[in-house]
Amino acid sequence: MAREDARVLELTLRQADISGINNHTMVGLPIVTAAGVVNTHVGPICVILHQYALLGKGKSIHSSVQMECHDIVMDERSRRLRRGGQQCLTTREGYKIPLSIRRGLPYMDMHPPLDHELDTLPQVVLTFDANWDPTMADNEIEPDNVWYNTLDTEASPGSRAYGDTKFDQHGYHQQHVLSLWHSPIISQDTLDDVLEYVATMESFHNAVAGPYDVNANRTTTDTPIEYDKLRRFFGWIPTATTKRTFDCTTRWARYLGHYPLRKHFKSRFPSLNVHQRQEAVATDRIFSDTPAVDNGSTCVQIFAGMDTLITDAYGIKSDGEFVSTLEDNIRKRRGGQYSQTESNA
Repeated sequence: MAREDARVLELTLRQADISGINNHTMVGLPIVTAAGVVNTHVGPICVILHQYALLGKGKSIHSSVQMECHDIVMDERSRRLRRGGQQCLTTREGYKIPLSIRRGLPYMDMHPPLDHELDTLPQVVLTFDANWDPTMADNEIEPDNVWYNTLDTEASPGSRAYGDTKFDQHGYHQQHVLSLWHSPIISQDTLDDVLEYVATMESFHNAVAGPYDVNANRTTTDTPIEYDKLRRFFGWIPTATTKRTFDCTTRWARYLGHYPLRKHFKSRFPSLNVHQRQEAVATDRIFSDTPAVDNGSTCVQIFAGMDTLITDAYGIKSDGEFVSTLEDNIRKRRGGQYSQTESNA
């Protein structure tokens, strides 16, 4: 659950009901994407927390199973016990985030990121963006000796650092020399309506959870979609057709609510504003025996659209920089079908 030590980036249309001690239930908690700044063995990073229920007050509660489903290696064993415990979690990129053990419970200290921290710090995803089903890891152990014989005694592949070193933590190719375009992950101010919702939930939370908040035994269930209420958004088609429409669509877009309503010429969700290049792209490399006077480039990589004839040229010094120019052109023009030939000048 995301609380006051995390910053809400996106709000989804999904909700969850959370039950705690004495079967008290908090109904209709929104599912959000949040962010927090944590320390690692190489400095601070910004962690992205998808599919978190928003409560707002206190420290965020993380599910180790939810992170392990994203190939995060969890080791919550205390180092003081001297039994090989690492007392940290290891991300897919190799970052080690320390855990603090307080009164027998592990904590991951973090604080809400500021705007400049979202723009400058490496951003590491800890949980999947897709809808997470808490029961996907359920596994009952039968009371017999068969389960022990099936244990994998070899070292878990996840205990090793993420082995692909071709890309850095921002997703850029490690060998590139020239980077002509850069765009950090979008930062989104905390939604006003979410803050208002959190303020109303705090008093309810204090009355329900009380001093048992940290040790509460909670279960999370998804709120079922009421397709009948969604018919008005689909031209009042039958409920069964509305349900089939949801089953056949991906629905990756996020709802970013903000009140009062405003007129927008672009979507508040950045991915909906990206235009795809619908044409084949030809690329050619032209060499020169005279280096360029400004940066010493000895060849140029050209990308030309086959239909629009839009042409981009990137000065390079070696064949190894082709990957960087290709990445830069894809980011600038948003994709396309690429083919390559070579010629000399």
